[in-house]
Parts: sequence; C-alpha cells; structure tokens
Amino acid sequence: MERMSGLSCVGRREFIGGLAAAAACPAFADGEKPLFKVGLVTDTHVRKTRKSCERVELAYQLFRKHGVEMIVNCGDIADKFYPEGYAHYSAVRRETYPDPATAPRELYVWANHDRMDYPEDDSKNPLLAFPKVKELLGIPNEAYDEISHKGFTFLVFPQWLDAKRYESMIAKACAANPGKPVFIFDHVPPMGTTENSYSWGSSGRRSVLSKYPQVINITGHAHGSLRNEQNIWQGAFTNVSVGCLAQWGGDLVGRQCPTLQNWSCIVMEVYASRAVFRRFELQQGVEIGADAPWTVSWPYDPANAPYDPNRLCASRPKPQFPAGAKLSFKADGMPFSSLAVTFPAATDTATTHHYRLELARRGADGAWHTFARRETRGEYHLPDAARSATLADAAISAGYFTPGETCRFSVTPVNFWGGEGESISAEWTPPEMKPVTRIWEGVPAPARAGKKFAFKGSGEFSFPEGLWEKIPVGAKLRLTADLLLEQGDVRGVNFMLQSMPGKKRPFGSVLTPKGLSDLRYVVEFKHRATKAPYTFVLRQGDRMKMLFRKLALDRIA
Repeated sequence: MERMSGLSCVGRREFIGGLAAAAACPAFADGEKPLFKVGLVTDTHVRKTRKSCERVELAYQLFRKHGVEMIVNCGDIADKFYPEGYAHYSAVRRETYPDPATAPRELYVWANHDRMDYPEDDSKNPLLAFPKVKELLGIPNEAYDEISHKGFTFLVFPQWLDAKRYESMIAKACAANPGKPVFIFDHVPPMGTTENSYSWGSSGRRSVLSKYPQVINITGHAHGSLRNEQNIWQGAFTNVSVGCLAQWGGDLVGRQCPTLQNWSCIVMEVYASRAVFRRFELQQGVEIGADAPWTVSWPYDPANAPYDPNRLCASRPKPQFPAGAKLSFKADGMPFSSLAVTFPAATDTATTHHYRLELARRGADGAWHTFARRETRGEYHLPDAARSATLADAAISAGYFTPGETCRFSVTPVNFWGGEGESISAEWTPPEMKPVTRIWEGVPAPARAGKKFAFKGSGEFSFPEGLWEKIPVGAKLRLTADLLLEQGDVRGVNFMLQSMPGKKRPFGSVLTPKGLSDLRYVVEFKHRATKAPYTFVLRQGDRMKMLFRKLALDRIA
C-alpha cells in the first residue's frame, strides 16, 4: 500500500499486491527505531538551469522530513560538465539545510556524464574532471573512498574501475566486518541482477561481488521506475537499484522502448539487524509499497534470500486477464500502414511487467508458426488509480503482413519475475496496404574485413556504398529484418542503425529474444542528416550465431 499525501486512497488491487509482496519480507517488532537513515538518489542529470534541479529539491525536502544523516548520489549528477548546474545543485542543498553543522553528510559517485564536455577531458584518464567537479560541488569524498558511520562501512567506487583496487577494498572491508553488511555505492550495476543490468551492467563487478555475500550493493546507471520489483535482487549478494531522477526506458523485445520521466528516490533505514529500503514517488507524494518495504537482513543467507528472482518466480501469482477478455483490431485507414491491437489490462496491474504479443501464420503443415514477437510495457510505473482498463500495441507496421493472409495474434501477461499468465488470441486478415518503394534488399557485409557472422555479442554490418547518400533527408523509411538467431539463455541482442563517427541513430535499439528465434522485425523512421552512412549494428548480446534471411529498406509513400 502507498501512503498518500493530498491524494485519494490507494486502490484495492495495489493494496492486495502490497500484501502479497509482504510475504517475502521478515517480520520485526514494531516500535524499533533505526540507528540512522540514508537518502539515496541517482542519475539526477541536472542541466544549466535551476528548474533542472526541481526533482533534486523535492528529494532533499523529503530527506529533511525523514531526518536522514547521510545523502548519497550514485552518479551522473549533471547531464554534462555544467558548472551552472553544480551551482544550482549546491543552492538546493544550502536552502534545504541552511545550517552546515546539522546538514547530512554527503557522498557522490563519479560517473561518465559529469566528464562530458569537460574542456580538458582525456579518454585515457576518466578521472581527470573529478577534482574540478569536486571543487564546484563541494564533494567531500574521493572517487575511491571508505567511510565509517556508526559502526557500518560504506565504500564508494567510480564508474571506471581499477579491478585490483576494487576487489582489494571490498575484501579488506568484508574481512573487517564479519557478520555485518558492507554497503557499496557504485554507478554501474552488476550484470544480470536488477532491471536493465543486462544492457547496462558489468560482468566484472558481478564476478567480484559474488565472492562476498555480506555486500549490499547500491547502484544507478540503469534508470527505471522504483515501482518495478526487479530493482532489488539477491543471489550471491544483494543489489539495489535506486532508479533515477531523470528519463528511463528499458528493453522490450521487438520494438523501440518509449522513454518516460521518473521522480523516485529511496530512504534507507539501517537497524542493528537489517536495512529497510523505503521507496518514494516524489511527484505524487507517496511511499511505494509502504506495507512491504524492501528489507535486507543479516547475517545474509543466500539460500533463503527473499528477493532471489528464481524463488519469486516460483512463488508469485501469475498475472491473468479478466474473464471474457478479447482482442480487438483497428487498422489506420484503407489502404492501411499500421495496426492497433487492443486488449484488457491484467487483473494485477501492479506486478504485470509487460505483455508479450506474438504473430503467427499457417505453414504448409496447417499449423500456426510464430513469425514475430513484440512486447508492450505494463503500467506498473503508474499509481493504481492512473492505470488504464485497456492497453494497446498501437503501431504495428503493415510491413509485418501480406495482404489477404490471415494471421493469429496472441497476447500473454508476464510479471516482474517471468511468470506468464494465460494467453488470449484472435485471428485477423489484413486489408490492402499503402504502397512502398523498395530501395535495397540483401545481406549486409561485415563492416570490418574478416569479420564473421558468428560473434561475441556484437557486430557491425555495412550497406552498399552510396546507398544512404541517395535517400533524401526527411524521407520516411521502413527497415525489415528477418533474422534467424541462436543465442544464449540469458538475454538477446539489441540491434540498431548507427552512423560513425558521432553515433547518430535514426531510432533507438530493438531487443531480440534469448535462445533460438526465427522472427521478423520492422522499424519505421525518418532519414536524418548525417555525414556518415548508417551501419546495421548489434550490441550487448551473448555469444551467438545469426543468419540474415532478409534485410530490406523501403521508402514509405
């Protein structure tokens, strides 16, 4: 349940979801007071204006209300090296805590965005800008640091690590604190832990931290909503993502993931035997999941960790559609260029992470064969009262279809931990489609001589020379990719178009599913002005094999 500030009471479904989550948390005696509290923010990305510090100001006001003794920013303080932004950030701090003697202690994690546009930046020395930002913002800690507070140890690390120094500091701190947690503040999450960490995480960090079960690792970088229960993870150790005070997105199979704004932060309460992470939504003025705050106890026992994703997947109810749920279809005209598929929300909107939509066609054997897969984000990031009764995948390109060929659509709700509910399905036959002009079709060549199609999670492929120069800037284009992929069981690979240098992209990135898949992906975009041609780029995947069944570029009339 959420505590509301000037808003209506929380809805019944969210209340029930909170009670269900509470089963994962240990019970403690009421009335015990924390030893101290820590305010946590990350990815504040302030700019040159005071208005860009609006969310930081709300977070600091919340921290003052809760009496925190320490405030930690887990990195990307400003969007770039902005002296004006640091001045505004400092003004927020002074205005919230005008008496330096009673102001909370502050810690800052050093990350990439604060070195961007630094006049003397050197790619070989990512810490070069740190002393200047430290001076401008009044940062009290070093890029690598160890801090003790009321008998607990806190380690701070920069985004770029000296691996030996990283492990040495952690090993020393853990050995000095047997039976107690060691809190680590870092920017980059360990790979494969909290939400978005497969794309934005570090395998090296995970390898080191897995040796130290007493670690409670607190990170930023991946952004995301704190209403997402994937933002706490337990395995060999504990990882907590602080979300962000900026935009967030994520990975959705088969489509570009739209970005949203985020207004959330955490107050961590530290007790003698546990840490409690209370999540707050600043814009609505509510505590998220107040009846079941994330609670990490020690000594830590990985075998009984309440936030182990495998344990949660096995124990959590799977989301279900309401009785009688049906799909509906609406093409955008005649002839049509895109299709909207509408479906009812699952009954548990608070824990439905996404909806998986699959398109199938009949094969020569008479059976349905899936040829495309797309995911639509659930509305878990919204307050219960703001969630819709129906959702839609509203822009499915006509490039997926053949006129007159009946397709079967299936939609499946999926919760935070991968639990799948029952699907609903229906058939649809596409009408006449708007014409397109084929610009090119074929198999792109490896962008670098000697590069093969079997690769370690990344690849870059070129189009014919001169292709992009012939296409007018602003032309609406459709990229169709039929890909046979054999990947690992952890995650898929993201693909995109990208020009070098400058890394300009006409659209974001599209995630493919893990494992073996033989699917079509269609992306529509406008041709942007760029001095370099686009290449077809694959990033952030596992070791894999791939086959281009078809790659085609069309101009839409």
